[in-house]
Amino acid sequence: INELKRAIEDNDVTSSASIAHQIKGASANVGGTQLSELAMHMEQAAKADDLATLKSIMPQLESSFVSLQQEIKQSIEVA
Repeated sequence: INELKRAIEDNDVTSSASIAHQIKGASANVGGTQLSELAMHMEQAAKADDLATLKSIMPQLESSFVSLQQEIKQSIEVA
């Protein structure tokens, strides 16, 4: 998440697309559907060279990541 944030701040759409793609897959693997979908949109925006969309989605992606972390932590504690 921090790497993606830095890439966006550096206006590096190539790295942003790659990192978003990695987040998309990793989050899908652990059931993070919302995070995966946001990462997919960010990957598409990066490939379209759309920095404005990348910047506008980033706060949602960060929030979704925090929510997913909490859900995973809770499920581990219950198990």
